[in-house]
Amino acid sequence: MTALKRVIKRDGRAKNKRMKVERLSMRIDISAKTRLERAAAYTQKSVSEYVVTRALEAAEADIITHEKVILPEMIWDKFFNALQKPPKQNAAMKALLKEHDQAVVSR
Repeated sequence: MTALKRVIKRDGRAKNKRMKVERLSMRIDISAKTRLERAAAYTQKSVSEYVVTRALEAAEADIITHEKVILPEMIWDKFFNALQKPPKQNAAMKALLKEHDQAVVSR
């Protein structure tokens, strides 16, 4: 959950700032913590800032890997044309769609 907080800057201008309201807790061994502290120091961030930044970068990469489709131009044209003029459903396609609905869980 993200909440916005209205902050008044020194020059009198107002600024919206995201309030951190969620907590994430984890247990790690001492060597992992030491490495994170070293890495955070190199980037002049707190360990929390460093871990959140890097975790979000990794999360975004994982999301893109699973949700973004990149097609070569020739295949894209065929794909786009199929979207514009989809084939009529037949028994085999209906069975395949039903199988898909049973196999895939949407979140």
